[in-house]
Amino acid sequence: MATIKKTGTGQWTVRGVVTYQDGSTKDIRRAFNRLAKAKEFAAGLTTEQASPVAAPAEISFADYYDRWITTYKLGKHSDVTDTWYTLVGGYIRQYFHDTLISGIDRASYQKFLDWCATTPRGKREQPLSRTTVSRINSYIKAVVLDAVEDGYTRRDFTRRAVVSGTPSKPASEKYVDAGELEKMVSIAERHASLEAMSYYVVIFQALTGARFEEALGMTWECVNFDQHTVTFKRSWLYKNKKRFNNFGPLKNVQSYRTIPISTSLLAVLSQLRQEQRKAYLAVGYRDTDDLCFRKADHSILTNNAVNDTVRRLCKWAGTKNSITSHGLRHSHGSMLLYKGVSILAISRRLGHASVNITMKVYLHEVDEMKQKDDQQTLKALNEL
Repeated sequence: MATIKKTGTGQWTVRGVVTYQDGSTKDIRRAFNRLAKAKEFAAGLTTEQASPVAAPAEISFADYYDRWITTYKLGKHSDVTDTWYTLVGGYIRQYFHDTLISGIDRASYQKFLDWCATTPRGKREQPLSRTTVSRINSYIKAVVLDAVEDGYTRRDFTRRAVVSGTPSKPASEKYVDAGELEKMVSIAERHASLEAMSYYVVIFQALTGARFEEALGMTWECVNFDQHTVTFKRSWLYKNKKRFNNFGPLKNVQSYRTIPISTSLLAVLSQLRQEQRKAYLAVGYRDTDDLCFRKADHSILTNNAVNDTVRRLCKWAGTKNSITSHGLRHSHGSMLLYKGVSILAISRRLGHASVNITMKVYLHEVDEMKQKDDQQTLKALNEL
């Protein structure tokens, strides 16, 4: 008999066991967004059915994963997302090699997650963070559910998996406060030049909340000096390390946006444009990409270079936290929230896929503001 339960994410999960005429059984587990669909599916589950169709040819876990992402994911999202899916495939192949997907159980999968969380890797020789391991698990979970439906395995071995790994920084340590951000921008303005382009990028990210790839993809046609706006149309695929014609799509539909910018940022951008035109004219150079933030030697900034500049500014400004380039984005949103801008307006400005993501990112700020609002409400009631 099938059971229906509502999950914490608002979905309805149907669970049941089907017994076939040949005596074999199969656990069924499906999630639905609507209760009506869940009931319809549960009603169709009978305790006795015809013998299952012959299982498809066996396939390795790594091969099935690669085929799945090629069919359903690659090329349909941003370059960054494609890189993530490919990276996870590399971890699967490195650990499981040619192990058949039908031969993997919950214990062996748990060992894989633990391996991800404890094996040093990369330049810093550090294991993956808990956030990254959680992302790996979420990708694989979707793949395995389809593998069960396709008949390549009879069990969802990701069920009840325990995610571990190095804890990421608390949200409160990923940003600087409004006063600190203002000081960092002020210092950056004194150092910004065509030879020190990273300071210009820092200013732009701090005052727009742009993602790093969005900042690099900014072209002069997207800066409207009359309307005081910038328009995000495309990203720069900086991980490809190409110097020219390296544009890509933005992260999601909501990322395509036009936002207002301050008079001070317009002045900074105007200064940069004048510097660029003068330098390009002197050597007879024309940038066919029309990038705002191309360096003096016509190359492209790296994320590491900008991160180093951000950390340097944090030190000079004496900030409580040392943040990264992406931390400028968090700091921008936090500053707006502190200034009383609505969470919906911030979500649209940052190009989040939904306001729920914005709420999750700034939950610590929302809770703090709620406490202040509760105190003000109580004070007002006591004065009645």
